[in-house]
Amino acid sequence: MRAAIVLVYVVMAGWLMLAGVARIAIQLSSGQDLDALPFVGGGLGLLALVLLLPAYDDRKHRAEERRSRE
Repeated sequence: MRAAIVLVYVVMAGWLMLAGVARIAIQLSSGQDLDALPFVGGGLGLLALVLLLPAYDDRKHRAEERRSRE
């Protein structure tokens, strides 16, 4: 299960980076000024993904400890 979750996190992080690069390329090729808001949102999304994985591990270990105590 952990491998599947890590795979999903990696795919989502890759998608965020790819979308950011594509947006930069599209905006620069059309002569528009770069809008920083999507990159801030993408960066916060990537940070949230990184912060959620340890919380998942902690929850999993707590459940295993409860089972071993019983």
